[in-house]
Amino acid sequence: MSKIIFNEHQRRQIEANPNIALVSDRSIQYTADFKLKAVQANLQGKGPVQIFRETGFDLEMIGIKKAQSAISRWKKTYQTHGKEGFYEERRGKESTGRPRLENLSAEKNLRKRKRVYLQYRGGQRAYLSCVKDVATREIVAYELSTTLKMSLVYTTLEKLKTHLDGNLHPEAMIHSDQGIHYTHPEYQQRVKEMGLLQSMSHRGNCLDNAPIESFFGHFKDEVDYKQAESLAELHTIVMDYMDHYNHTRKQWTLKKMAPATYRSHLIAA
Repeated sequence: MSKIIFNEHQRRQIEANPNIALVSDRSIQYTADFKLKAVQANLQGKGPVQIFRETGFDLEMIGIKKAQSAISRWKKTYQTHGKEGFYEERRGKESTGRPRLENLSAEKNLRKRKRVYLQYRGGQRAYLSCVKDVATREIVAYELSTTLKMSLVYTTLEKLKTHLDGNLHPEAMIHSDQGIHYTHPEYQQRVKEMGLLQSMSHRGNCLDNAPIESFFGHFKDEVDYKQAESLAELHTIVMDYMDHYNHTRKQWTLKKMAPATYRSHLIAA
């Protein structure tokens, strides 16, 4: 695993490259256009080192292994989903995707939630719980923890409540799978007290939860979370990506806007 830590001067240098979307002290997020061009160049015979150097990256700073692992991940995305995999939300095999936006509003929509585990350096494991707004595709609440206790989902709910700030449509709904957390009576009571209707996937049908599954697919493709050496470091990596995903990662199906920008667009419409 890479132990490279970028100082402020190095981050500014990296950010100056037009192929960069976001840089933190330990991770780099590249633009979708660059990922696609890099994969196509690699398939035509160019190696990762040549591709990165020709586009102005200092591999002494970034690290050759980082470049190689990035190209490897992007090729898998391209082989599975084509070029759309770098620009659009993946909705699962044969999925019909989320409800059409014209059937939703900025206030009345489905909010889908799920938790996944992230294994990082030394075999350590953390759990990430997220809530995604189906209308805007924004991640509106998340919590990272080393435990799968109910506190993980309760804290996520509290963060969602803070985000909503009382601005809730009477028919707003929160959707999840039928995991033990979401069928727990206390969780269901808290959801009810927040004024949300609860919905759960049919057993064995992951497509019901495709919008949040697609987010985690992008997260695992685009983030080198396995390099984290501590929970605090992993938290920083997650936080940086959430900020990038919501505010700078443009999506074709959101009129080429980032989720937060698209939310503002819906409200102003």
